[in-house]
Amino acid sequence: MPRSIVQLPSGLVSYLTWTPENASGTVVLLHGGGVDNASLSWGGISPRLAQAGYRVIAPDHPGYGRSPSAGLPVTQERLVAYVGDSRSAAA
Repeated sequence: MPRSIVQLPSGLVSYLTWTPENASGTVVLLHGGGVDNASLSWGGISPRLAQAGYRVIAPDHPGYGRSPSAGLPVTQERLVAYVGDSRSAAA
């Protein structure tokens, strides 16, 4: 599972990808809070989704997993904004 980093307005975000040769669509998987991260939540199901023909993107939210903290408190509004930033970066 390749890991990449993207610079978003909210800060650096690390993410995992699984990409089959001929992807028929893309699935974005978002993990929960606490001690969670993309690999912990989605490491088991993501390879199966890729085998089924989907490109899978699973980011570590800012301050989780391998994504550094954005330097601001994590709030619901900031998480929603970061997901919107991620969507525009993928386009």
